[in-house]
Amino acid sequence: MESEEIKEVFFQMEQWHQNRIDVITRIINDKQQADIKLDIKNGGQLILTGSEAAAYRLGLETARGLFCHFPLKLEAKEI
Repeated sequence: MESEEIKEVFFQMEQWHQNRIDVITRIINDKQQADIKLDIKNGGQLILTGSEAAAYRLGLETARGLFCHFPLKLEAKEI
Protein backbone atom coordinates (compact mmCIF):
# COMPACT_ATOMS: atom_id res chain seq x y z
CA MET A 1 0.00 0.00 0.00
CA GLU A 2 1.11 3.52 -0.75
CA SER A 3 1.35 6.06 2.05
CA GLU A 4 -1.71 7.98 0.81
CA GLU A 5 -3.74 4.76 0.77
CA ILE A 6 -2.63 3.98 4.32
CA LYS A 7 -3.64 7.46 5.45
CA GLU A 8 -7.05 7.11 3.80
CA VAL A 9 -7.73 3.71 5.36
CA PHE A 10 -6.62 5.02 8.74
CA PHE A 11 -8.86 8.08 8.39
CA GLN A 12 -11.87 5.92 7.43
CA MET A 13 -11.32 3.62 10.40
CA GLU A 14 -11.01 6.61 12.71
CA GLN A 15 -14.23 8.11 11.36
CA TRP A 16 -16.06 4.77 11.70
CA HIS A 17 -14.92 4.54 15.32
CA GLN A 18 -15.97 8.12 16.10
CA ASN A 19 -19.40 7.57 14.54
CA ARG A 20 -19.97 4.58 16.85
CA ILE A 21 -18.87 6.58 19.89
CA ASP A 22 -21.27 9.37 18.85
CA VAL A 23 -24.19 6.91 18.62
CA ILE A 24 -23.39 5.50 22.06
CA THR A 25 -23.18 9.03 23.50
CA ARG A 26 -26.55 10.00 21.99
CA ILE A 27 -28.23 6.95 23.53
CA ILE A 28 -26.67 7.65 26.93
CA ASN A 29 -27.65 11.33 26.87
CA ASP A 30 -31.20 10.84 25.57
CA LYS A 31 -32.90 11.04 28.96
CA GLN A 32 -36.23 12.19 27.46
CA GLN A 33 -36.59 8.86 25.68
CA ALA A 34 -36.79 6.56 28.70
CA ASP A 35 -37.34 3.40 26.64
CA ILE A 36 -34.70 2.00 24.32
CA LYS A 37 -35.83 0.25 21.15
CA LEU A 38 -33.39 -2.23 19.60
CA ASP A 39 -33.91 -3.73 16.15
CA ILE A 40 -33.37 -7.48 16.00
CA LYS A 41 -32.02 -9.25 12.91
CA ASN A 42 -35.23 -11.16 12.24
CA GLY A 43 -37.11 -7.89 11.83
CA GLY A 44 -38.45 -7.75 15.35
CA GLN A 45 -37.86 -5.16 18.02
CA LEU A 46 -36.73 -5.40 21.61
CA ILE A 47 -37.95 -2.63 23.90
CA LEU A 48 -36.04 -1.98 27.10
CA THR A 49 -37.91 -0.08 29.80
CA GLY A 50 -37.22 1.09 33.33
CA SER A 51 -34.35 -0.71 35.03
CA GLU A 52 -33.49 -2.64 31.84
CA ALA A 53 -32.97 0.61 29.93
CA ALA A 54 -30.96 2.07 32.83
CA ALA A 55 -28.73 -1.02 32.93
CA TYR A 56 -28.25 -0.86 29.16
CA ARG A 57 -27.21 2.80 29.38
CA LEU A 58 -24.81 1.94 32.20
CA GLY A 59 -23.28 -0.75 29.99
CA LEU A 60 -22.92 1.76 27.17
CA GLU A 61 -21.21 4.21 29.53
CA THR A 62 -18.75 1.49 30.51
CA ALA A 63 -18.09 0.61 26.86
CA ARG A 64 -17.62 4.26 25.95
CA GLY A 65 -15.12 4.66 28.78
CA LEU A 66 -13.14 1.68 27.54
CA PHE A 67 -13.28 2.46 23.83
CA CYS A 68 -13.65 6.24 23.60
CA HIS A 69 -10.09 6.80 22.35
CA PHE A 70 -9.22 5.41 18.94
CA PRO A 71 -6.74 2.61 19.68
CA LEU A 72 -4.40 3.24 16.76
CA LYS A 73 -1.96 6.01 16.07
CA LEU A 74 -0.36 6.83 12.74
CA GLU A 75 3.09 8.35 12.88
CA ALA A 76 4.81 9.97 9.91
CA LYS A 77 7.83 7.69 10.09
CA GLU A 78 5.58 4.63 9.64
CA ILE A 79 4.37 5.65 6.19
